[in-house]
Amino acid sequence: MSRFVILFGAYFSFLLIMGGFIFYPTHLLETLRLKTEDTLFAVRSALSLSPRAPDEIVIVAIDDRSVHKIGRWPWNRHLLAKLIENLDGAKLVALDIVFSEYQDKDADEHLAHSIKRHGRVVAGFFGRNDSKITLSAEAFDQLSISEYRNYTTVGNRLGISEVNSLNVNVEPILSAPMASAPFNATPDRDGLYRSYPIGTLYHGAYFCNLALQSWRYATGRDFEMTITEDGIKSFTEGNRTFTPISGQSLALNYYDSKSIKMISAIDVLEGRATEILKEKVVFLGVTEIGIYDMRPTPVDSVTPGVWLHYTAYGNMIDGSFLKQIPYINYFGSILLALGSFGLFWISKVRTRLLGYSSLFFGWLIFSTWMFIFKITIVALFYPLLTLLLLIAINEFLNIAFSESRIKDLRKAFSSYVSIELLDLITANPSMLKLGGEKKEITILFSDIRNFTSLSESMEPESLLSLLNSFLDPMTKEILKHGGMMDKYIGDAIMALYNVPLDQLEHEKAASRSALALMEVLARINREFHIHLDIGIGIHTGDAIIGNIGSQIRFDYTAIGDSVNLASRLEGLTKSYRANIILSENTANKLDETFLLRPLDKVRVKGKQESVFIYELMSLTSKNIDLVKRFKEALELYFSGDFTAALGIFNELMDDGPSEVMAKRCKHLSSNPPMEWDGSWTMTTK
Repeated sequence: MSRFVILFGAYFSFLLIMGGFIFYPTHLLETLRLKTEDTLFAVRSALSLSPRAPDEIVIVAIDDRSVHKIGRWPWNRHLLAKLIENLDGAKLVALDIVFSEYQDKDADEHLAHSIKRHGRVVAGFFGRNDSKITLSAEAFDQLSISEYRNYTTVGNRLGISEVNSLNVNVEPILSAPMASAPFNATPDRDGLYRSYPIGTLYHGAYFCNLALQSWRYATGRDFEMTITEDGIKSFTEGNRTFTPISGQSLALNYYDSKSIKMISAIDVLEGRATEILKEKVVFLGVTEIGIYDMRPTPVDSVTPGVWLHYTAYGNMIDGSFLKQIPYINYFGSILLALGSFGLFWISKVRTRLLGYSSLFFGWLIFSTWMFIFKITIVALFYPLLTLLLLIAINEFLNIAFSESRIKDLRKAFSSYVSIELLDLITANPSMLKLGGEKKEITILFSDIRNFTSLSESMEPESLLSLLNSFLDPMTKEILKHGGMMDKYIGDAIMALYNVPLDQLEHEKAASRSALALMEVLARINREFHIHLDIGIGIHTGDAIIGNIGSQIRFDYTAIGDSVNLASRLEGLTKSYRANIILSENTANKLDETFLLRPLDKVRVKGKQESVFIYELMSLTSKNIDLVKRFKEALELYFSGDFTAALGIFNELMDDGPSEVMAKRCKHLSSNPPMEWDGSWTMTTK
């Protein structure tokens, strides 16, 4: 099964599972999602980019200072009546307080009178489901003037949470304000308040929540809603559209706490805030911690409840309720999955990690930018969780595939390269190119002299035993020097250097191998009491390296003119009676630690251009003297003085190449060439 099919199957299955979690989240995952998105508020605050609250709204707080001065809550309603009277300059007063119990007739009537006299007060009540007390018909009729009816329904029922009981103000306070509104707030699963309910449904009547009701009466404008069986589907005001969350509420965009305008109730009572409150929308609520009207939010674990209404009203003014993009969790997960899928095919771990980091931080930065500058919540948790888990899948499969590939590589190359080189290949498989490439390599050919005649005089079993005894140590020497055993061709050996991985000074490695092979040959001759001889040809040049063959059988080998020339050089060892012949390309790469004898300038069969050839010899004093004299003779030979060259070559008898060149000099002396450039054309391979 191909890697693509396995990876695609793993991704598809995983995304289906993640899709299930996204659309049907567990409590733990949903809590983690919310906590992750809360960090956006912290980042925005740290960058000092939190929005500032509008100037039109103010909180009048019954705070610690007020309670310390006047006394513990609840206060006498005569005092509250005075507080309302001192808010006479406000454009509208919204009460985040419910007066659900009688205090005394005089005080209740005084408060009701002050509210009615002000004329621009929206009172609050509380919806609940933990009580069986039914609201009286009179009270319900009184509340009905505050009912919101400007909505369109789709379906047979309203998909809105309904309460079965209301905690409302007692009479005469209930009938005193211009309107009433619920101030319910619903936390998320983890107990934090991130959204603001649009309204509350009670016995088929829909009441907008305190901030939205106050905005309607303060501005004289209204919004429109479409309510389906799944909840509120659209919420618009003029040309502004807001995104309801779960069909019930709007996402609060909390302001910089330093910009929230809050005045202590004691300052209002003592007449020190008249000008500040003029033409402002005032939210009157309790912030004293001991009363515990506190709500944990993403920006503060202890947030006064009245801040929720204040924030919602401000968001309505500046249109800054947080937007949400439907299905962004799923689309974001798919987008990051595609990026991760593409990175799987990159072989370098460092590049993959860079790609993973780019995806992760790219989405993180994009989400943060959208939140800060476009007041849009772009999902963080599920897309990034998807990415992290897919990275784990990627790396697990890469390890599994790498191990499988390493096994294949070891199997493919175990017979051709040394253990050390095999370890390097498997540790760095990305360095290996099996698809075909052109590169400079050194090729070594070795062949046993007169092996055919030898095989005719031996039994098959003995012949194979001798051949294996010869090839085994020869192969070990080639591998020892970093060569790759390309193939056995009968009794011949073809070895490659600088493949499959790059090898420094591969020309020297091949030359050392050749000298080592001669030592092995001498040892075998002594052990078996025979006289085998070998010829070795070495050439350095460009060749095409790669897998060659059919789909069912192929070899990793080299092809090209360089391979052919190395083979021809091995063949020349017979003609020159030399053991190791190197091309000029190889010889030029060797240093003084190698003893080279220039042999001739020849045109091998099938080639037009002549090449210099050299014999590689063991570094002994005898050979050094021999090479010196041979060079003197060869210079005379190249200059065309065949008689003088013959004299020196004759002095070097018992030396194969010297005897060959002596015969040639005799021939050329008797048959002088018409044109002479020192080149000799070979007529055999």
